Amino acid sequence: MQKLVLSILLCVVLTAHAQNEFYNQGADIYIQKGALIHVQGELINNDGPGNGSINNDGIIEVKGDFDNQIGADLKVHTDNTSTDRAVKFVGSGKQLIKGSLMGTGTSSFYNLVIDKAAASDSVEMQANVLIEGGLIFGNTTNATHNPSNAWTNNNLKGLLKTYTSTTEYLLDIQNGAIGAIAGYPTLTMNGNPGSGFVVTRGNKGSANGGLQRRVNSNAAYVFPIGTEVNGYNAVSLNFSAQAAGNIKGKFCDNSGFVGQISQFCNGCIQSASNPNPGYGPDNSGYNRYYTSNPCNSGVPQWFILEGDAIQNHGYWSFESSNSGYTYTIETFPNQFGMLGNATDTWRTLKYASDYSDDPSDPSDDWRTQIESSISSLNDLLLYSLNTGTGCYTGNGVPGGVYSNFSHFALFKSKINNALPVELIYLEANGIDNEYIKISWATAIEINNAGFEVQRSTDGINFTNIGWVAGSNNSTTTNTYFYDDVNVVPNVIYYYRLRQVDNDGQSEQTNIVSAMVTAGEVFTISEFIPNPSINLTKLVFTASISQNVEIKIFDVLGRIVSETKAQLQPGQTVIGFESNELAAGNYTAAISNGNQVYNRRLNIMK
Repeated sequence: MQKLVLSILLCVVLTAHAQNEFYNQGADIYIQKGALIHVQGELINNDGPGNGSINNDGIIEVKGDFDNQIGADLKVHTDNTSTDRAVKFVGSGKQLIKGSLMGTGTSSFYNLVIDKAAASDSVEMQANVLIEGGLIFGNTTNATHNPSNAWTNNNLKGLLKTYTSTTEYLLDIQNGAIGAIAGYPTLTMNGNPGSGFVVTRGNKGSANGGLQRRVNSNAAYVFPIGTEVNGYNAVSLNFSAQAAGNIKGKFCDNSGFVGQISQFCNGCIQSASNPNPGYGPDNSGYNRYYTSNPCNSGVPQWFILEGDAIQNHGYWSFESSNSGYTYTIETFPNQFGMLGNATDTWRTLKYASDYSDDPSDPSDDWRTQIESSISSLNDLLLYSLNTGTGCYTGNGVPGGVYSNFSHFALFKSKINNALPVELIYLEANGIDNEYIKISWATAIEINNAGFEVQRSTDGINFTNIGWVAGSNNSTTTNTYFYDDVNVVPNVIYYYRLRQVDNDGQSEQTNIVSAMVTAGEVFTISEFIPNPSINLTKLVFTASISQNVEIKIFDVLGRIVSETKAQLQPGQTVIGFESNELAAGNYTAAISNGNQVYNRRLNIMK
């Protein structure tokens, strides 16, 4: 193999050269503006017997590995007008960056260009790397890199990996300009480019490695990062206030969900069917009602985030040693997993913990972070995707306004924030043993077209029997009813509503039941469920109003629970908190004044 060995202790000015291997052993080499060194193989810069120094105002084009060994200098020379000053990786397969490359002004890249022979080819860091100018993918130019001469323009880009199989490394870009990174793929959701970005290791709970950028201005700084497992998942941090400093970020792979959101509701109504103040009857996760949505002409709006984050995707981690940053974030996921699509309402949530922490445990509760991390409650609407045409209109999933850094993950609403009706109650009652009246009331309605009334005789298969128009938008109590006159005596009928929005979205209510009678009817179900751990119930069916008394006995004949209730015509459900009872077998004696009925109950722990 042909090798160029330079070991003399004097200045060697190189303009253009092509070699299989380039080995500088102690020489002081100056590559002037417009000049190009094309190395077919490995480039080694060694301190040697002198002070090995490559002073690069031109372009070094490498097809092999690049090894700047300890003690050797790699720096620019004296021509500050040069926009060459680049080391350009143009080889096929995997090329390595090795040695010592973290010395400002002494041993660092100015412009580092990744322009590989194939889009999927990579350059792998086996050392921390400092860049003082720009990181450029493909045949792109920016403020620091607009070469006056170049031999190889593959324009196929490639990947820059910041890790080996065992170690993570830091890619540190100290140029605070917005365009210090150029040539990365377009920022878009549900795209999956395989080239032109920085690949982080993806391991969780690690303080090492990642892409670090210096921030100098109130502007949008892009982190074009991703992993081998989950691909390109870029981030844009859009600063409105900042303290000049370094910000480090990476993407972390994760299987399953990332944390969860515990139940919360501001605006839900307390009622007989909803006994817990502040919680909706069927709404998990985070729910907040806005009387006026600034993103949608001031109409009322529910903002809802489901209890689980996106599944089998991952999350972003950022940190900085400086404080005083204020920004919004845009994340650009390349897929939404199995939990929805880009037309749903999405938000990038922030979880306050250290860069080295792993917030992906399903027991990690992001609920307390939702309001404490933002500057205003209106931010939940202003910086979420699909909350109205008057607010966020970008191409990513927004979040903010945030300050300082930690972890970020995607959460979405259910059915495009569809909680348009707050149902106070739903009832069904037999009237004069002739027909069944279905009655309900609402406290809040948003874009509510109306209600389909659905009926079943088995509680499973329902058919539509009528329609009742809604009140469109309302924050006052509205009552409704529907009379079902096509009923047969002594048959239990089950009813539910299908609430329909003006845009066709719909949601079903809970189920109620009733019957009309011919002759007296009285039945009692078995305990449901049985065996029981926490809660169980008995279902009564009666043709007339009557009182019942329920006594539960343990195996020694002692009364452990006593309940009195009034049954209404139709079906009545009486619940029991079985978690207050010890594990074992129990007997319930139910009396309606005329007869005593027995039911068995088994408690498991």
